[in-house]
Amino acid sequence: MNNEEYKNKKLEYAYTLAKRKKFFKKARAIVFERNNILLIKVTYPNKEKEEEYLLPGGGVDSNETVKQAVAREAEEEYAVKVKPTKYLGRQYYKVKMNFNGEDFVSNRVEYYYLCEVESYDNDNHFGIDGEFSANDKIYEKIKISIDELMKISPKKLNHMKEEVYEKLINIFKTM
Repeated sequence: MNNEEYKNKKLEYAYTLAKRKKFFKKARAIVFERNNILLIKVTYPNKEKEEEYLLPGGGVDSNETVKQAVAREAEEEYAVKVKPTKYLGRQYYKVKMNFNGEDFVSNRVEYYYLCEVESYDNDNHFGIDGEFSANDKIYEKIKISIDELMKISPKKLNHMKEEVYEKLINIFKTM
C-alpha cells in the first residue's frame, strides 16, 4: 500500500467512526530502556513547523484491545516488542477533517501505557509501508534521557496533556 492509499484508508475509517458517533481510539507506548525513553523525532526540512516528538502508537483496530494495539504499534513503528505494564491515562481531542468533499470532526481518545521492552526486531523496517514515507517530514528514532525529556514541552510531545506528562516525568525520575 502506498502512502496515499494508506492515508485514504485511515481517513475513511475516521469518517465512518464519526458518522456512527464513535470515538477513534488511539494507543501510545511509553517505552523506557536503560533510563531512556524511546521517541520518534519529526523534523520539517522546509521549517514550516517546529520539530515534534511522537510516542510509538496509532489507531486501535476493530479486532484488538488497546493493549494489543500498543504492542503492535511499538513493533510497527519502532521495531521493538513490548509488554504494556501500566495504564498512565488518556486524553480526548477533536480533529477537523474532510472526506470526499464533506467536512467532519473526528472525536478521538488516546490511551497511554508504560511498556517493558521484550526484544528488538532487527529485521523490521522503520514504520509500516506508507506511514513514515512523507516527503515533507524526516522521521528519526531516538532515545533520550530524563533531562532531555524535561526540555520538551507536552505540546511538542504528541500534544500530551499535562497530567499524563507529569505522570511520565515522575515515573522516569524513579527509575
